[in-house]
Amino acid sequence: MYFDKDSRLGNDKCWVDGQIKQSQKINDYHLFNPYKTNVPECTENEQKLRDFMVENKKSYREGYGFANACHIDNDSSMRADPKTITHGKCKNQLSSRLFQAVPDLAHGGFESLLESRLTQGQTTGKHKSCENNSEKTFDVMTPMIPCLKKEVQNTEHIVPTKWVRGGEHTRDHINQKDFLEANGYVFDEKVWKKREC
Repeated sequence: MYFDKDSRLGNDKCWVDGQIKQSQKINDYHLFNPYKTNVPECTENEQKLRDFMVENKKSYREGYGFANACHIDNDSSMRADPKTITHGKCKNQLSSRLFQAVPDLAHGGFESLLESRLTQGQTTGKHKSCENNSEKTFDVMTPMIPCLKKEVQNTEHIVPTKWVRGGEHTRDHINQKDFLEANGYVFDEKVWKKREC
């Protein structure tokens, strides 16, 4: 036995090279960056990245967020450059056509300012279904029109207060007349009076 040399089977050069190769594959799998940020300066070919994704069934993604490191400047200029964007960051609600299944049956041309005021309108709904009506006055005096005022205030057109649904029943009036006549009362064109002997 040699004390100054490796004599075990695990120290064989072929076996050690195999272990390093297998460990290197595990290391590559765990430490590989699946984002395109590992491509230096956006000049190298992405074949290594593509091959790794095909072999290991990982999701291929271009950088963090919306774009990778190679195209982030282009993405920023498309989003924020005032020369390229056509409108600001305000939300535009695009209204759908009024007649969707047939050709446009609307009249005239499209006026965006007027159309937006018509379609959006103003809210008329109430916040509560039953609002508090206490401490509110409802005695609003509305003057009558002259012809109605003349008819209502005339005493000939005022209905007596004792009328029930338009007056007494005819049958009740006849029964009262018969009762009063049987008990000695006489009607003198205005009121019933006791007959004097």
